[in-house]
Amino acid sequence: MGTARAGMAAAITAAGEPATLNPVGNPPMILVDAGTWESASGVGAWDVSIPVRCIVPPPGDADALGALEAMVEHVLSALGWAVAEPASWAPSPATPHPMPCYTLTYRRQIPNPDC
Repeated sequence: MGTARAGMAAAITAAGEPATLNPVGNPPMILVDAGTWESASGVGAWDVSIPVRCIVPPPGDADALGALEAMVEHVLSALGWAVAEPASWAPSPATPHPMPCYTLTYRRQIPNPDC
């Protein structure tokens, strides 16, 4: 899955907005986050869901929303359509102030190297 995530981050960066795979980066940032292994996809592949998070630091004011919307547009331009859901995000449960975020989830098929 790491190769797929790195390719997604590279595509977003090439579209003009830096993206990272590192969840401890400093917002504002676009994080291609850890994915979920969903199911087998026939012989030789797995279905996965990879979240792309557009994150800005607090407060969640109108300026933050404008910055998030611009990041979402860059991601959509780079990776294609996905639902963008507003939420909050924190790098760990102990983070005192979660950050404003949009999460876009992309389904991918990952080749099984053993097939």
